[in-house]
Amino acid sequence: TKLDLNNFISSSLQTVHSMFNNCNNLIELDVSSFKTGNVTTMDSMFRNCFVLLSLNVSNFTTTKVTNMIEMFNGCENLVSLDLNSFDTINVTTMEMLFQKCINLENLNIDNFNKANVLICIECLLNVIVL
Repeated sequence: TKLDLNNFISSSLQTVHSMFNNCNNLIELDVSSFKTGNVTTMDSMFRNCFVLLSLNVSNFTTTKVTNMIEMFNGCENLVSLDLNSFDTINVTTMEMLFQKCINLENLNIDNFNKANVLICIECLLNVIVL
């Protein structure tokens, strides 16, 4: 139900595809110290983390990321998500990014650069449409 990854060495990761996908019982997840500067693929990273109550990704470096498909899809209990630090200049696919995030009330994606996005089908259902 709780996972603290503060000592996890993440600086050489290039993909975090489905890293926490279907962690159905995970309530707390600390990834605040993740080094994601080399990551290019974040698709389905937190997909179907149904009971996850909070998630701090404010330190994520996303400059090299091209794929964010379904990254938060199914995070039904997240109420707030801070993505102000996300640099999406190279992201080309972010479809269903927030699908089924039915309780998400506080989300700021003003800094999202969608100029290169090729596919963004219903990126966000209940909060705002990109």
